[in-house]
Amino acid sequence: MSLRRTLRKCTQLITLGSLKSRLASTWPCDFDFVDAQFEDRPAPGVANVFPPPYFVWHQSRTPSEVSLVHDYIRQIVMDGEPYDGVIGFSEGAALAAALLLTDAARESHGSKPMFRYAVFFNAVNVLSPSEELGKDVAEVEMQKALEIFDMEAYSQGDCSIHRVRIMSSDALSAAITIPTLHVVGLRDDFRGFARDLIRQCTLSNTRVVELPIGHEVPRGRAMEEVALQIEEALLMVSLAA
Repeated sequence: MSLRRTLRKCTQLITLGSLKSRLASTWPCDFDFVDAQFEDRPAPGVANVFPPPYFVWHQSRTPSEVSLVHDYIRQIVMDGEPYDGVIGFSEGAALAAALLLTDAARESHGSKPMFRYAVFFNAVNVLSPSEELGKDVAEVEMQKALEIFDMEAYSQGDCSIHRVRIMSSDALSAAITIPTLHVVGLRDDFRGFARDLIRQCTLSNTRVVELPIGHEVPRGRAMEEVALQIEEALLMVSLAA
């Protein structure tokens, strides 16, 4: 295994290590960590905690580019073992939600959900893979969202802001119906996006954990609470099988 891949694996294990240990004691399961495709600069504060390299799922954020990323993930799912669930943080959470919302929007055409449950940590804007889904984002709105993170770091790609589309609750009637867990940081500047995603999920299958953290994955006792909620979601899925 290369040093770069080893560092990525170590970073992922540090982030989710306590969650894996907790779930393994009651729900034996395997974790596959999928790297994003594009190397980029770190978000503010990330370099102080984790070593490089740093990857992002999207560069231009246009529907055509988002669609290619969806194809990449769907191919991984098709080629691997059957996946029961998905866990995502930030852009990864938004990507997982976008895949599920796209399937929900196309369900009348025979599309079924890719996963049986989903865990979203501090999701950001859910980008659309199609000109027919969601709504155009006004340039001023996207500019503001980028400035919250770091405009210099997150606009290095060929980003045609006016062509970006998002699948927000006010622009898409489709909903995620599988059991979901939403972890929302009360000090996260992007918490509005995470809360909007909650509105796009079936209420009876939705669990929400709000924590006094920023844009990060919880640790320690906070992760214990998240693990308990995941175990309850797994129980719901197993009973429905």
